[in-house]
Amino acid sequence: EGMCVTRPDGVKPITPEEIIEKILGEIPGAQVDVFDVTGTRDRYQIQVIAESFRGKSLVQQHQAVYRALAGFLETSVHAVVIDTNIPQQQGEAA
Repeated sequence: EGMCVTRPDGVKPITPEEIIEKILGEIPGAQVDVFDVTGTRDRYQIQVIAESFRGKSLVQQHQAVYRALAGFLETSVHAVVIDTNIPQQQGEAA
């Protein structure tokens, strides 16, 4: 079992795996990549590619990701950069 590390402010940091799990709970079937920017588990870059984003604005796409992470964004995460997209179809330009 992994060791639970608590930051000096008493907040348990979130792992990349927990972020992926939360996003997949809100956006099933998404491809989710999470990068811990500083190695301190409180600043993340997150890329989410999902078919369910098709036809939605960038704001709506980001709102779906923020909904998935709502509890963590107030407590465990200091900064997050979110990049969303739809899957590229074969023959489409990237």
